[in-house]
Amino acid sequence: SHHSTANQEVSLRAAVHKMSLQPMSTPARGKPSVQVFGRKKTATAVAHCTQGNGIIKVNGKPLHLMEPATLRYKLEEPLLLLGAEKFMGVDIRVRVKGGGHVSQI
Repeated sequence: SHHSTANQEVSLRAAVHKMSLQPMSTPARGKPSVQVFGRKKTATAVAHCTQGNGIIKVNGKPLHLMEPATLRYKLEEPLLLLGAEKFMGVDIRVRVKGGGHVSQI
């Protein structure tokens, strides 16, 4: 329903704000890209986004192979909300360090 989608969008925005995503420098040449980092508790994630074919990996693992499945759904929220086709022109590689499984997600 429209109401639940609006609530999901608000909670997603709140989660992104809470993580305090910060842009990092982008390379002067090569493929256009952006790098951001975010923190939750003691976990730190760095995401590098470049032009590509829709590949999304976390610590070298394709998103669809992340376990447990319940936490994988949390990672897939942006894809499900916005539609996977919006991500087809970019590759996103995320490195996460520190914290436990839930904080890393």
